[in-house]
Amino acid sequence: MIDTIRIKMMEMISRRKLASEKWSSVLCPVIEDELKNLAAKGRHWRICRASESIFEVHVDLSVMVNLDERFCSCYQWQLLGFPCQHAIQVIQHSGLCLYNFVDEYYKADFYRATYATPIFPIPDIEKPPPGDVFLLPPHTRKPPGRPPTKRFKSSSETKRQVKCKRCGSCDRHNRRTCKVPI
Repeated sequence: MIDTIRIKMMEMISRRKLASEKWSSVLCPVIEDELKNLAAKGRHWRICRASESIFEVHVDLSVMVNLDERFCSCYQWQLLGFPCQHAIQVIQHSGLCLYNFVDEYYKADFYRATYATPIFPIPDIEKPPPGDVFLLPPHTRKPPGRPPTKRFKSSSETKRQVKCKRCGSCDRHNRRTCKVPI
């Protein structure tokens, strides 16, 4: 099973690396499409500048966007790592590059670096190893004495209380060993 998983991972990494080499955009294609869709949603919104990097976007409710801190009051930008639709409209309104405000792990270069190291094939066991190296089993010997038969109890286990049927006390004795007078 482990060998099957290794082979599937090896093929998946190779396939994703080859596919990412064909990308010409700065971002991964899925994120690129998502940003285009978000940019198309808010073209008619009114944007007001409060300061150099703080804006107010008027949708149904007003939303504050701070470009320096990468903050939007809808909190989507902070949660996802790429600008929400409000921030995209503010960035485009300011004439800034949208790619500078997207986190690095959404970029194609980061994706390519993730899959840059391949999983190498492992030769069969039947083949002798290269060179004159022979692996021998480790030297082990049976420890002296009788092997333990009791299991080690966990720290959460407690001893069962023994209750005497004759006197009813829990003093670690039972009916047979009870010394209390009748």
